[in-house]
Amino acid sequence: QTMSIPFAKVRIVECGTQLAGRLTARLFADQGAEVVIVANHDCKAVKEFNAETNAYLNRGKIKLDLPEGDGKPKSDMIKSADIVIVDGESAECQRSDKQILLRVCAALIGDQVYGYLPHDCDDDFLNGLVGFYTDMAQESFLDRKVIYTPLRLCSVYCGVTGAVACAAALVDRERSQLGREIQASRLAGGIAAIGALSLTIEGPSLPKYLISAPISYVRKGLDMKDFEVIRKEAVHNPLKQLWLEQRLVPLGAPYPCSDGRLFLPMATFNRGIARRLVDLLGIWSKVQELGIVDCTAYEAANDKYRFHNLALPLNFAWQTGCSLAELLEATFKQKTAAEWEALCCDHKIACATVLSFQEWFEDEETRKAKIVAQVEEQWQIGRSVWLETAKPYPPLVQAKELQGADASAMLAELLRSKVAP
Repeated sequence: QTMSIPFAKVRIVECGTQLAGRLTARLFADQGAEVVIVANHDCKAVKEFNAETNAYLNRGKIKLDLPEGDGKPKSDMIKSADIVIVDGESAECQRSDKQILLRVCAALIGDQVYGYLPHDCDDDFLNGLVGFYTDMAQESFLDRKVIYTPLRLCSVYCGVTGAVACAAALVDRERSQLGREIQASRLAGGIAAIGALSLTIEGPSLPKYLISAPISYVRKGLDMKDFEVIRKEAVHNPLKQLWLEQRLVPLGAPYPCSDGRLFLPMATFNRGIARRLVDLLGIWSKVQELGIVDCTAYEAANDKYRFHNLALPLNFAWQTGCSLAELLEATFKQKTAAEWEALCCDHKIACATVLSFQEWFEDEETRKAKIVAQVEEQWQIGRSVWLETAKPYPPLVQAKELQGADASAMLAELLRSKVAP
């Protein structure tokens, strides 16, 4: 007997054209909802994407070409919806008691600081506010290279949180027989994108086995003095940095393959995918010989395995992580990076062949995504140079030159003086 698709009896009417709202509707369409597009796609928000991307966002949806001037068919369709998705403060939907209305906004309507932003404010500007353009709000103080991303993370996270909120409202409607009006802030989505990287679950009344395993900490069994020696060498030696990453995060670090290229499996945060990877590599029995078990981390009886449980791969004891990294290193050398990538993709394991900057710069997918752009016949980093889309600019803060020999010393001064760098 097959399981029914969760949202098979739900109708969603997509009135908006912003990426976040289109993505929310697409997520529901994948789970069986009937999604009807009544928005006019002859606009900048849609046209800035290529045909392939628009086809992806429209997958599984029904596009209605409604006659100009006669608003009744559109109005009737909106009235028939369980969920209506609009841009900003659009008045297209006069929500009935049982309807759920999702407004996709740049910032929450009425927000004292950023409520003035237009709903179609470009992601470039929001990325600048959040810190995606510069240092992800934190990396510049960790003695590491600045991270830059042109990805529309604010809109993507907003689309996902919008879908979660609408699904929760649908469930609650079964209890209350009432709908909801939901505001999904793209700016808040961007902040969540950064925050999700550092979320922990803890509290005085929480059982020990439910407290999040820390990510950035010295692993059990590794002396702090020894770690400091390794860390200092890793800062200046890329090969030592790779060696260290493999041992700290063995299931989510790059490994050299038979062709000399680096291959990155991503099996760190999910117990099922971690097990799927070691099974695919044919090393589960050898992994067990290292003392690693595969059991749920959400039962108190299994807390004794917290330093060698496949379900907590960020919490391996130092020696366990070292042994697993050595096993993975030997295994990945048996095939080329392309062969491993094909195998992992076939088994639904996220992965990537690591490209050099030049390879990435010239990659067809990079150019298709407009991460790079042609400016005066020269290929350059793309969205970072489209400054017009980043207006209105945030108010500038008077800069202060920080003293110090390294980033750590500068951070200490910054925290002491409480001024912006």
